[in-house]
Amino acid sequence: ETRANIKALRHIRDCEVKPQLKILNHLLSNMRTSKSYNPISYEATRLRSQIRVIEKELAAINNDIADEQKFIKDYIDGKDKMYKRLRAKSQ
Repeated sequence: ETRANIKALRHIRDCEVKPQLKILNHLLSNMRTSKSYNPISYEATRLRSQIRVIEKELAAINNDIADEQKFIKDYIDGKDKMYKRLRAKSQ
């Protein structure tokens, strides 16, 4: 279940969040090259705000993936210790 969750998070990160962030950054870059670019306009501030939100979402997804991977590692390590103790007792 945890591995499936990691795979789903990676899919969301790689197929939804990263492309969306790339598109918004490209849009902001294009806006900045325009002669009529106003950095304090509603559109520019809203776009920068949306980019920050998506960057925070990306960071949260990366943290969730790292936490899930740590959980799997700890779970497997715990199982290994248990099996080693059981083997030692049976001998």
